[in-house]
Amino acid sequence: MSNPYSLLTGVKSQISQQQTPPTTSQVPSQRDRQSLIQLRDYQQQDKQQLYQLIQNGYKRVLFVAPCAYGKTIVFSSITYDAIQKNCKVLIVVPFQALIQQVLKSLALFDLKAGVIAGGWKEDRQPNIQVAMRQTLERGHRESWFDPDLVIIDECHQVMWSKWAKKRCPRLNKNPDSLTYSPLLIGFTASPWRLSKRENFGHIFEVQIASQSPASLIENGYLVPTVYYGIAGADLKGVKIRQGDFAIGELELRCNAPAVVKATVDNYERLCPQRLTLVYAVGVKHAQSLFQEFTNRGHTSALVTAKTSDEERLQIFDSFSQGDVKILINVGVCSTGFDRPEVSCIILARPTQSKALYVQMIGRGMRLCPQQGKSDCLILDQGGNIQRHGSVEEIEYEPLTELELSQNRGEPAVKTCPECGHLIRLSQKQCDHCGYEFPSLERPEPEDELKLLFQSHAKKSVHQAFRTLLEQCYFMRVSPEIARREAKIFLQEQGLKSVPVLTWSREIAGLKSECFEDQVSYLSYLLQVAESEFSIHPRQNSWILYWFMAVFGFPPQQNKLWELALLKSRTI
Repeated sequence: MSNPYSLLTGVKSQISQQQTPPTTSQVPSQRDRQSLIQLRDYQQQDKQQLYQLIQNGYKRVLFVAPCAYGKTIVFSSITYDAIQKNCKVLIVVPFQALIQQVLKSLALFDLKAGVIAGGWKEDRQPNIQVAMRQTLERGHRESWFDPDLVIIDECHQVMWSKWAKKRCPRLNKNPDSLTYSPLLIGFTASPWRLSKRENFGHIFEVQIASQSPASLIENGYLVPTVYYGIAGADLKGVKIRQGDFAIGELELRCNAPAVVKATVDNYERLCPQRLTLVYAVGVKHAQSLFQEFTNRGHTSALVTAKTSDEERLQIFDSFSQGDVKILINVGVCSTGFDRPEVSCIILARPTQSKALYVQMIGRGMRLCPQQGKSDCLILDQGGNIQRHGSVEEIEYEPLTELELSQNRGEPAVKTCPECGHLIRLSQKQCDHCGYEFPSLERPEPEDELKLLFQSHAKKSVHQAFRTLLEQCYFMRVSPEIARREAKIFLQEQGLKSVPVLTWSREIAGLKSECFEDQVSYLSYLLQVAESEFSIHPRQNSWILYWFMAVFGFPPQQNKLWELALLKSRTI
């Protein structure tokens, strides 16, 4: 096996140099490398950040990027780089449909792969193997294939399986597992869990949070969304099981005739000509929706887990071609569903899962210029937008905070009483119908730090943020207080999230080149992290995030960590 720290960097290890060259089935053709698919600027930037983290010694990296970001292309490019260094790559996916997507993406880089999955003929010759998580979990051993690099696609669907727990021991239970594991990169658009017992910080050392959905929309890589809240079922009293609504009770409520009728009424009122993807709670609910749409003359189709792969493909193709206008599904068209023609999403399924919510809406945000698609309408019949907020306002929190971000109270959205359009809480006027909301005075903050921020923010929110961040440092309290206050202030002004990495550089006179300043600030972060997270500091990506915000680079030296740990225990 190659040295994992040199897999994707500029220098090969002696072991990798001694390995035999890759097989002919994997060697790119003689065409010029420049003719291979080129990454977008933001993808290339994130890839280089990944390589820098690997060069710094990290072996487990979580790569978070929005739906339709192009994650498959990015990890195919990473695979290409690894193959050039004579490495073996295992790509694990959770669904059959993703196998074909991955193989097509690899083919763009002239790469071929074997497949470890039911219904596929095994080919052990290639140095790339694409495996189904379920196949590995059923006891199909990949022991004959010893990868240098493991890539997990849609890792929110994979990392909690028995196979992953065995292959990637939890760092909080077995910190030494890093010494004998291959390089691991997990890709996901939804790094949230309903479970409060485990989160991605227990598996990965560090996280790359790529462009936000809002940024990709602004730069023309995704279409914007338009939200409507529509009448739905009364969820009062529906039990919560394993973090989400109990499906049996939920389906009884959502399958009521009046609720089903309201779904179709609002479709006809708001988006009758659009290709629409509908998410139902269960099969009976989906059948009722299908019957109601059909009875009203709308060409519809229904797919469930029991629909064969061949029939699914036929239905999906008919939908893309416009022969079917409405596609109703039960747990099928979320992760991995790639039909950019979708221009309307009906969320007839309420959910407490932020991950599922993001995946459902993400199916409608892909570009489709050949169809003249300019936006995607979201008809929410389950209160999901009020529960989770708009996708555009999503922020990817530091790794150790992910377990806290699933339910952080009510998000900042409100419904226009005139047209039903959902808008940001900070907006004073509906951008759809022009309704003006009455002004609300914000109550005076009681906390000393909040008062400090308010007094400075009137002149400069940038300076107010830095001043509050410095006070947090001096008082040895969490820097998140500064970020939270700045975020509240900016949202009230109708602005976007806080540019922490830009505004935090060298606060309180701390100098990047001063080792003593690095020790002092790292010891402060260790103290805060220990009180708030209570986990091993090396697992704490939150520390890495704030250290990089102030100094511009991660804490790398062992001596720095040792001195900071010692100082944090003596203050």
